[in-house]
Amino acid sequence: RIYIKKQRITLDELAARIGAISGENKDIRLFVRGDTSVDYGRIMQVVGEINAGGFTKVALITDPSGKQK
Repeated sequence: RIYIKKQRITLDELAARIGAISGENKDIRLFVRGDTSVDYGRIMQVVGEINAGGFTKVALITDPSGKQK
């Protein structure tokens, strides 16, 4: 499942939704967080879709404590 804030969206909607929220500002930094059960390949699909939308500043968020939030 993919969420922007607390709203669930599809992978196909991702770049357009980010564009709408950012006012098409492609220079913003985006943060991607996945829980420990998410396959790395799926995370890369999400990052790839963000990049395909023209957003290049993408950071992955980790939880060094190992606890899920």
